[in-house]
Amino acid sequence: MKVGTVLSLSYIEEGGQSIQSYTSKIIDMDDEECLIQYPVNDDTGRTSFFIEGRSFNVQFVGKDEVVYSFPAQVMKRKKINSIPVLALSIPAEESFTSVQRRNYVRVLVALDVSVHPQRRDVPAFTTTTIDVSGGGLAIRTPDHIKLNKNDQLDIWVVLPFKNKEYQYVHAYAKVMRQIKKQSNIMVTSLMFDEISTDDREQMIRFCFQKQIDKKRITRNRHNSTRNRG
Repeated sequence: MKVGTVLSLSYIEEGGQSIQSYTSKIIDMDDEECLIQYPVNDDTGRTSFFIEGRSFNVQFVGKDEVVYSFPAQVMKRKKINSIPVLALSIPAEESFTSVQRRNYVRVLVALDVSVHPQRRDVPAFTTTTIDVSGGGLAIRTPDHIKLNKNDQLDIWVVLPFKNKEYQYVHAYAKVMRQIKKQSNIMVTSLMFDEISTDDREQMIRFCFQKQIDKKRITRNRHNSTRNRG
């Protein structure tokens, strides 16, 4: 971690009724703690305030582009140049859990994507994704678009975050495979070849929010069933 690293934070509310997720950024740190901006609620887009002792699960993208997670706790609230910040505890690196690139969380979602093949004989086209992750994505491909393995593509993906914030992610990707599903939909799987750390962080942040939403829905269904029983 370093100053400027984007953090995704989550915790389960008391009673286990709901999972809350937030986004923040490191503005200063030492070996024992990091100072972060007050987290922004991913659902509402509003700044949230926390008391000392609040525990979180934290995720971030390391400089090696691997996702790490660790448990953290609010140690204190303070101000830097009149700006309110939170001091989070940092455990020993042995407590960090790494997620290898091939194990990036993949979520099923339809997002708008613009595709510009590097081959001159293949026209640019717009389509939607089938699934996305921090390492790549799968897209619906028009029948007239024929792509080969390892073809290079210049792509733009629109990420609609829940707080009505839109992020536009740019990447260069290569084709891994193109197959026709039983539903007669042509699907092309892509792996990112070149993507900035900031854009990969946005992709992972988006997938993280979708994963939290899925857990929240599952938990709510479980609670509803239990209450009916």
